[in-house]
Amino acid sequence: MSGIAKGYGVDALFRLAQQQGIQNFLAEIGGEVRVKGSNPSQQPWHIAIENPDHISSHSSTISPIAVAQLTDGQALATSGNYRNCRQHNGKTICHILDPRTAAPAMSHFISVSIVAPDCMTADALATASMVMGVQQTTKLLQQLPQVHALFVTRHPQTQALQVSYTPKFPLIPGSV
Repeated sequence: MSGIAKGYGVDALFRLAQQQGIQNFLAEIGGEVRVKGSNPSQQPWHIAIENPDHISSHSSTISPIAVAQLTDGQALATSGNYRNCRQHNGKTICHILDPRTAAPAMSHFISVSIVAPDCMTADALATASMVMGVQQTTKLLQQLPQVHALFVTRHPQTQALQVSYTPKFPLIPGSV
């Protein structure tokens, strides 16, 4: 359920705001977002994607790894294995489970951000991508022309973060 719950809630807020005739808004729950219209500056909405290496519980500032530009109706959801983890016998165990094994997912992704026409789809695909890994996610996304993704992984030797994305992911130029 938590793989789609926030996305479902954002879509419900989105529909409610539309029913009330609101023309420009951003609906957000726990980092999952969907937008309509433009921001207060009459520009597309700019959504920061967290840098997993710059997470601090002591700071309210966000250091983005990238910034997406969303337009009317688009949604963005991110799933990652960098917040809810613990160490056990020298291994990092994270909160996303692989339903095939009931064990923590072991993909190479640190995080996956998905832009889709609705937030529940974006939320579900971001979480599923964390389980499926690079090859299966790439194959799936080729079948979904309205879905775009940004992937964060670690370089195997240097452990530096690496960002890759599908060709139509709506990045603000120069934000990566």
